[in-house]
Amino acid sequence: MLIMLLMCLTPVIASYAAYYFFKPSAKNNHGTLVTPQKDIPIISTVKMENTILSVNNLQELKGKWLFIIANSAECDEACAKRLYIIRQLRNSQGKEANRIVPVWLITDDKQVNPVITRAYNDYLAAVKFVRIDKQSLNSLENWLYVSSNHDYKNNIYIVDPNQHLMMYYSKEHEPKGMIKDITKLLKWSRIG
Repeated sequence: MLIMLLMCLTPVIASYAAYYFFKPSAKNNHGTLVTPQKDIPIISTVKMENTILSVNNLQELKGKWLFIIANSAECDEACAKRLYIIRQLRNSQGKEANRIVPVWLITDDKQVNPVITRAYNDYLAAVKFVRIDKQSLNSLENWLYVSSNHDYKNNIYIVDPNQHLMMYYSKEHEPKGMIKDITKLLKWSRIG
């Protein structure tokens, strides 16, 4: 009888011990959440020559998870690294990759390096190049402003399928942590 009582009480004692002594950390994501979330503004775009994948505006991509970087067309080494990361984040998701659209918002009217175009703007890499109209640049900067100590040109942003800016990664974040976050988002999200 004593053994039966002990067997019944063991799960209750274990649950109290887990609750009071082994609390999980409150933060289990690697990126920084944007609170409150920001809706995509209406941003005018300019048609880009010599690109395979392009869109007229970001609203066309509603229903997809967007991985966004913003930079000038003169993509330096840090910009190229972020392009590589958003391409690899998409590709790391296997069969879920079609739910994700990597986007490069080009903030000036200079020529994009043809090597960058060949490497990232094809159907395999699937990075959409979107040139922002100069009149919309201020709206873009306000939308991507998340903190005074982060330059939007150094961040990778995640936009949910309802077109809310919801998370960002600064240059200090590791791609492994990003992959874990994206995998969780896609696993638990019923949208997009």
